[in-house]
This record gives sequence, C-alpha cells and structure tokens, in this order.
Amino acid sequence: MDPVTSFALAAGVLQVVEFSLKAVKTCHELYKEGSLADTREAQDVMDELAKATDRLSITTNQATTPLSQDDLEMVDLSDKCSKLSKDLHKELDNLTVNRQSLRQSVSKGVLAIRRKKFIKEKQDLLERHQSVLATHILTRLDTRSVKATHGIHLLDQNVQELIHALDNGQSIVETLFADQNREIRELRDHFDNQFESYTRCVTDHDTHQRFLESLFFPEINMREEKITDAFDQTCRWIFDEPTDERRGRDPSRYNFRDWLRSGNGVYWISGKPGSGKSTLMKFLVNEELTEQLLDAGKGNQELLIISFFFWTAGNALQKSVSGVLRSLLYQIARRCPELVDIARTHSSKSTYGLESSTAFRTAWTDQRLLSVLDTFIDQMPAHLSLCAFVDGLDEFVGNEDLLLDMVRLFSKASQCKICVSSRPEQAFRHEFRECPRLRMQDFNHEDIRRTATSRLKPVLEKHLDTSKHSYTASVAFFVYTLISKASGVFLWLDLMVKELVKGAKNGDTIEQLQSRLERTPATIEGLYAHILENLDPIYHEEGLRYFSILLSADELEIPVTLLRLVCAQGESWKHADKFDLEYFATTHFESTCQRLENRLGACCGGLIDISDKEEENSEDRDWTVEDMEVEERKRIIRGDRTIGFTHKTAMEYVRERLNDLQGLSSHVNAMADLARGGIGFLTILSSRHRIGVKAEATQIFGESFENTMHTICASGHPVVDLKISELSESFQVELTNRMFWSLQGIHNRSYQSTQEFWSNKSFMTDLVYSAHSESAGVHFQDRLSVAAYYGCNHYLSCQPSMDSIKKEHATNLLQSTLWSIDTDLAYHSVSRYKSILPKLLAVQLVVQHTFNPKKPYFTTLEPYVTTLEPYYDIGMMDTEHLTLWVVFFSLLSKILNEVPRYIAGVALPAYEECSFKLVKAFLLQGADPNTKIPYRNDLSTSGPGFYTLVGVQSPLALIGNMTSSTSSELCSKLEARLKSAGAVIHQDFLYLIKSGHEYYPLWRLSDAQKERLDDILWCDSSVDVGHEIDALLEEIDGVDEAEVERYMDTLGHSFSDN
Repeated sequence: MDPVTSFALAAGVLQVVEFSLKAVKTCHELYKEGSLADTREAQDVMDELAKATDRLSITTNQATTPLSQDDLEMVDLSDKCSKLSKDLHKELDNLTVNRQSLRQSVSKGVLAIRRKKFIKEKQDLLERHQSVLATHILTRLDTRSVKATHGIHLLDQNVQELIHALDNGQSIVETLFADQNREIRELRDHFDNQFESYTRCVTDHDTHQRFLESLFFPEINMREEKITDAFDQTCRWIFDEPTDERRGRDPSRYNFRDWLRSGNGVYWISGKPGSGKSTLMKFLVNEELTEQLLDAGKGNQELLIISFFFWTAGNALQKSVSGVLRSLLYQIARRCPELVDIARTHSSKSTYGLESSTAFRTAWTDQRLLSVLDTFIDQMPAHLSLCAFVDGLDEFVGNEDLLLDMVRLFSKASQCKICVSSRPEQAFRHEFRECPRLRMQDFNHEDIRRTATSRLKPVLEKHLDTSKHSYTASVAFFVYTLISKASGVFLWLDLMVKELVKGAKNGDTIEQLQSRLERTPATIEGLYAHILENLDPIYHEEGLRYFSILLSADELEIPVTLLRLVCAQGESWKHADKFDLEYFATTHFESTCQRLENRLGACCGGLIDISDKEEENSEDRDWTVEDMEVEERKRIIRGDRTIGFTHKTAMEYVRERLNDLQGLSSHVNAMADLARGGIGFLTILSSRHRIGVKAEATQIFGESFENTMHTICASGHPVVDLKISELSESFQVELTNRMFWSLQGIHNRSYQSTQEFWSNKSFMTDLVYSAHSESAGVHFQDRLSVAAYYGCNHYLSCQPSMDSIKKEHATNLLQSTLWSIDTDLAYHSVSRYKSILPKLLAVQLVVQHTFNPKKPYFTTLEPYVTTLEPYYDIGMMDTEHLTLWVVFFSLLSKILNEVPRYIAGVALPAYEECSFKLVKAFLLQGADPNTKIPYRNDLSTSGPGFYTLVGVQSPLALIGNMTSSTSSELCSKLEARLKSAGAVIHQDFLYLIKSGHEYYPLWRLSDAQKERLDDILWCDSSVDVGHEIDALLEEIDGVDEAEVERYMDTLGHSFSDN
C-alpha cells in the first residue's frame, strides 16, 4: 500500500474509533436517563459515525499496490472497527425513536440493565484498538516515505504538517491529534466532499431509474406494435401542401403540414371505425418528414415526440388515463431527468424518500399524474419543443373529463402541441369544434385503391386465366367496387379482400368472385353479419364459446393466449389438472395447439386474430432496459401467442349479437374456461421454470396467478337466477380447490419441499408480491386466508374450518381482505372494482365471528397503497389510531362513492346491503362511532396550479359528504345506526397544499373563514375555485413543511391518546 493511502487509512480508523467512543458515551447517557434528552445530539453522533465508517470503507478499497503484513494488520483493524461502529450505530438507532411514549421510556430503563454489559464490552474493544493504532502510527508508519511520495501534495497543507509532526518525534497520539483538530477536520471535510459528491451522483441516477420504473409497464408499446404498418406509398397525402382554393374555402381542414410547422394546440383526426386512423397515427409518429416539419422554424430547440395508442381490448393501463399519462411521462422523463424533481413536489409524504419504484408507482393517482404533466408544461425548459400523438380517444375507458383535461394541457404553452384521433363521437366533436382537423374517409380513397390493387392483383394473376379478354376489365371492376363499397373504411376492405382471395384460391371463376363481391353488404356491421351467417352451422356452437371467452376476458382485463385457451378444456385440461408436466413437452401437445389455431379460423370467420409467431430479432437497434425486459418475457413463454378480436368494431358487434344468442350460463362457463386455462398455463410454466430462480419467469408466474384468482373471484357476484347462482358457486369452490392443488405442485417442484405452500413465506412472496409489490406485508396463515384475500366467498362459506375460527384468526383474515380491497381501489380499474363485492361478501362471512376492530392496521403490512395517503399526511401511520375500523370505514366510503360511477349496471343494492351489515357488525364488536378519519381532496380548478386539502372527519360527517352515487336510503340507515351508537358530526380542515409545496395552516382559520372555505368547496362549478381559495389564503400566512409536521406530530399524539 502506498504511504499516502496507508496514512489515510490510519486516519480513517482513528476517526471511527473517536466517533465510536462518542457513541458509547451517548448510549450510556441515554440508558442512564431512560428517555431521550437530546435527539438531535444523538442523531449527530450517528451521522458522524456513519460518515466515518463510509470513508473508511472507501479508503480501504483505494489501495492500488500489493499489501504488506503491516498493511494487512491495518486493514484487519479497519474491518473490526467498521463492524464495531455498525453495532453501535444500530444501538443508537434503536434508542432514538421519534414520538417516544412513557411506556417506551420505562422499557428503556429496564433495557439499560440488560445492555450495560454489551456497551462495556464494546468500549473495552475500542480502547484496545486505539492502543494498537497508536503503536502502528508511531512505530510502523513510515512518515519519511509519505513525505517523499509525490502524492503528498494531494493532501491539504495542514495534513502535510501533521505528517511532518509525526516525523519530528511527537509520540502521544492523543496529544498529537488534540493539537491537530483543525487538520483532522479538514481531512474529514475533504473525504466528506468527495463522498457526498459521489453519493449525490449515484443517488440522482438511482432516483431517475426508480422514477422511470414506476411509470413503465410491459404493455406500454404493445398496441402500437400490433397496428398494421402503412402500405407502401400510402398515408403520404397528409403532408401535401393545401391549395390556395382549399385553404380559403375551409381553413380548418387539411392543413396538417402547416400545423406541424407553425401551429399549436390540438389537431384532431377523425374518421369512421376502421378507416385507418391508427395506421395513419403510427405512420406519423415514425415518419422522418414529421420530425423535419416539426423542427422547421424551431431554431435551437430540441424536439421531443411522444405518443400513446389506446386499446379497448387491452388491459387497464392500455385504455385509461393512468396508462396514457404514465406512458407520456415515461417518454418525457427519459429525455428530461428534471421531471423527477417536479414529481417529488406532487408526492405524498409516503413517497418523499423515493425508497423504491413500487412506493412511487402505487402513489400515482390519475390526478397526481395529471398535475405532474401540468407542472412540467408550465415549467418546460426553453430549449425543448414537445409534440404528442394520442390515438384512439374513443377506446378510452374511464372519466372522460380527465382525458380531455390532459389534452387541453398541450394548448397551454407555445412549445407544446398534440395530435389526437378518434371516431366522431359527440363529446369530441364538441371539444374540438374550433381545432384544425380532418376526416379520414375524405382523403384515403387513393390509399384504398393502391392497397386493393397491390393485394388483389397478384392473387388474381396466379389463380385466374389472365389471357381472357375480360380479365383486365374484371380487375378494374373489382377495384372500383371495392373503393365504392369501402367508403373510406380500410377494415371493410381488408375483410373483403380476404374473402375474394379465399374464393380465388378455392377455384372461383371471375363471375363467381364478382357475385361474391356484389352480394356483400357495404357496411362493416353488415359484413360481420354476412361472414357469420355464411359459417358452416357445425362450427356455430364452438365459435360462440370462443367469442364468449374473449368477451369475458375483456371485462376482466386479462389476456387470452393460445396456451391458456388450449388448456381450458379437453385432454390438455385433464393433464393440467393432474399436474402432468411431461405431457406439455410432447409433440402431441404441440399438435393440439396447432389444431386449436386452425379451429379458431374455421369457427370464427376471421373475426378473431392470432398474433404472429415470434421471430428472432437481429435488427441493430438501441435496446433499452425496458425493451430487453419485454423481449425476455417473450422468451420465457416462447410458443405462446395472443388471441383477440381483429378490431374494436368486431368485438362490439359480437358482444351485441351474443347477448341475443346466449344467456348468463354461457358467461359463467366462459369464466370457468378462463380460470381452467389460467391454471393450465401455470402448469405449463412450471414445466419450464421454477419460481424464484429467474426474475422474469417469477413475474409471469405472479401475474398469471393473480389473473386466475381474479377470474375465480368474479364468479362470487350474487346472481338472481338460482340455477346460475348454484352453477357459479360450484365453479368457484371447484376451481379454488384446483388452484390450491396446482400451487402445491408448483411449490413442491420449485422448492423441493412438501410443506404447505401458504406457509412458505419465500414462495408466497415470489408468487403474490412479484405481481403486486404493494402487498408485500401480508402473511397468509392458511388456505382460508389466501381465499379471503382473493374474495373466494363461496369457497369460504363451505369450509368447515370457518365455523371454529378464533378471534385472532378472524381479525387477521379481516385485515388481509381489507388490504386486498384497498389495493383494488388504488388501481382505478373497472375490472378491479368488480372484484370488490365478492371480497366484501367474504368480509361479511368473517365478521360473523368475534374479531378485534381496534387492532392497528399496519402491524405487519407495508404502507404503500394510495387509499391511505391521508394517514401519512397527518402523521398517523405509527399510532394506534389507525385501526381496522378506521380503515374499513375509509374504504367503504370510497367504494360507495366511486364504484357506481365506474361500473355501469353495478349491483348497487347488493353493495349497500352488505355495507350496512358490515357497519353494524363493527359497531357491535366495539368500534368507536366517533373515531377521526383523515381525508385528502385534490381540488380541480380552471386556472394554473392545483390544491390539496387535508383534514379529519367523523364517520357521521363522512356519510354526509358522500356523493349522489350513494342512495339516500343507505345514508339514512347508516346515520341512524351510527347515532344509536352515540355518533356526532365532526369535521376539521387541517392544512392546504398549493402546487405541491406551499403549505397553509387551516387550523388557524376563524370559524367564519372556515365557513367561507366550506362554501367555496361546495360552490357551483362555474365559480373559479382557485381564485376564491387564493383570496382566502391571502388572509393567513403560509408555513414550511417542518411546522406542518410538528403540528401533525402533536395531532398524532392526540389521536393515539384518545
């Protein structure tokens, strides 16, 4: 080791010893007092000790030359001191507990007696290490070689003087370092600055990566990839210069080139279903000329093009506000890391530390995502120009106002613009009435002609006699008729060309092909009817079954793939049910998959599409981590292929027709097929991979298990028809048992163990939490707890063990089921909302037994789910006030407010009846009717900025604030039941956050001001809420976050004491 590094190591060890001895002294004082007299002083000691230990580690790793025996002794001493410092740091950390109660103080006094020996041993060791260090510095450290080393000039002048002092004979280490305190501090500062600079760089990079991970989802580009590429030389008309005549006659149309170069705000591309809007949007996003025109006139501005393609047949994120915002923000953040700082100001206190991407992801509410984008556009760097392309607004599912709010944001700044596409639905016609726009069917006739000619002509030349005089005229007739009947709808053209190609390959004459074309209806709906009516009747029943499975999967927002569908029934299901892994590696199984693929084409008339087989991609491209993740997932399930409808219009047509042809029993059977297919897919996956070995495979295990349990849970909805109800119950019980059987087999194979799968925490963590990390605190106690968590209410009702569950067991079942409901609410997904009622019915079964409503909610759970953010905001996460009763009532109000608005035709009476029974059960078990329930409201305003209101209210006040979606009859019943238990109305505004960082203490408001605020919050929507709130806030002074936290600490104590 070179002399300079050797000296630095010795100095580092000495610092660790020095601060460790201070830590020993602090521990003695803390234990002696039995309470924390000065938390700040103890924290300083901890910080200094941690920094010294980190510096020592860096210095030890900096050695570039071989180590001598003396060096090895010093490194060994360094390791021992590092271990001692970490032990002492942990000891101090255990003592410095915030919000320490009297009970904790007393327990510290008892602990002091037990830990006295431990502290004394550490002190003796430190003193021995100090003695060894003194000997090393005085007798073994060659200060002359240090002085002669060229690298000494890198040390501070004062540190060099320290080396000279050693060389001149000073021999008492304590005296030497006491005389050189200033030099030691400078040496320490030197290391501090280097270490902090390095740490800041690493932290910024890690935070940026976690931020990107929180926004990313595997299907983020799936829809765009599935859209057909524009046919050669098509779509280019959109870049044509508009003639003066057209420009003057209708300046709002056909000016896309002008809009790219110098326009701003919104450009709307509308068109009939299937007219090629998505293909055009994909072309624009990837066409080089788009970028060139956007760059024109922008000077030195950097151009960023972002895009999103809605897909109604996809999962929740592919058709929601959350999905489009996460995708757009992800694309922005990859180029603009400063977006992370903006997001910090919009995070709840639960995510200030950005401990993980999961903490951030679960904090992404629709409103918060929208606010982050809003703030970014307001504060967008001057060097940046932003253009967004969003396709398929009509395929969006959710709150349409939020979607349009997002689109409007791009009109706020001159640097931003957005191009959107949709069907000409009324909401969009009204919203974009003043925007530049075009209709696809007005301009795509040449594209249709070119496509029809290019696709049809080679086939006709191959299968027809081209020598006939009528051949050329026949081709011209086909093309003319296709263009005329298509009426600008590419989808109609595509299906009709397939029909003509099939006829030509079957040997049809020109006359027969002409007759086929003339008899085909000109509308897309008519074409669908024509296709289905001409199917062989023998395929009718089987085709309806496939359609029903796809429609049920769409409602649940889960995928249908070839491997899942082949396992749903027949021989493959029998082998999956037996957990026969060898069968799925046979050629016979491969042949079964191929036969199913052929049957889908024969039975569904081309209305169902199977994705192409995956091919090795050797294209030279700039792979991102996320791209590699998606490709790895494809390799994990090689051979599987996605199945879906060819187009949204096909799904809509089949759904409408299927309702007339089939009853509820077909829907129940389809759900059972989906569940069996999911169990079979897990079996196939288990034959190829083991849980916990490969991260990507484990992730797919978790997602598939989650989807399958979600499907099984869905059969728990109450049904009026007795026969259908009995069928649903029997299916749920049978399939839950089958799932547990398969899980046991997967567990035994993965872990080479026969213990119960639910008792293996590692297995359940890998299986359940790989898909949803926010559930990572739930611990399952038995199969009942797994069933309760997933809402298998019919399964629970027929289990004999439910009759004898004890109070603690019932309480834990209740806790895990409430957590599951909380997770469903956080997703803002229609399919997840639909699983809530079966879970409430499961809770209803549990509360028939004795349970403890006062149990603290987060005894074992990690607090990440967004529904509970108000508890962070007022400092209640670590108090006993956060009980099962408080959480249940918070969730119940959210369910009754939100679920009916998102689910059309929801069984509201069933929700309300169950809700009343649950409130009654909690009160009978001793729940406090006047408990304080925190709330936070993100307030919508018409102007810039946004506001978040935080407060507390009693259950009775919360009932009074429920929206009109909850029936007045239920509210009256709940109010009467709460009042009979002694409930009163209580509500307090605590503080208001403006634009994510300005805090206003509403507890300082007078009663009159509070009334004004209340009036503002409940005023007519035409009033400018932001302006009214700003006027009120001018009457009180803002405070910093620290003061808010101090007030919330006090408030948390009062909750806990109460």
